[in-house]
Amino acid sequence: MKLINTEVRIENTSICNANCIMCPREQMTRPKVTMPTEHFKDLVLQSERLGATDIGVFGYGEPLCDPDIVEKVQFCTDRGMNTFVTTNAS
Repeated sequence: MKLINTEVRIENTSICNANCIMCPREQMTRPKVTMPTEHFKDLVLQSERLGATDIGVFGYGEPLCDPDIVEKVQFCTDRGMNTFVTTNAS
């Protein structure tokens, strides 16, 4: 199987430092945690095998709240993948 869209988004953390009124994150019942780096790398490798070329590192959490964000983005870059984040930058 190959991806039709080569962009994959991986939520590296569900933790956020903001409480935006339009965001449903606070109503979600899932745990607020940061994804372990090894699990993130495994998802990137799986995505790459499926044909991904771009990895978006974000979700309902603030990606910069992840203390390992640099290592995770560097892993993608080292594999030749384009990466991007969406952040509130606070």
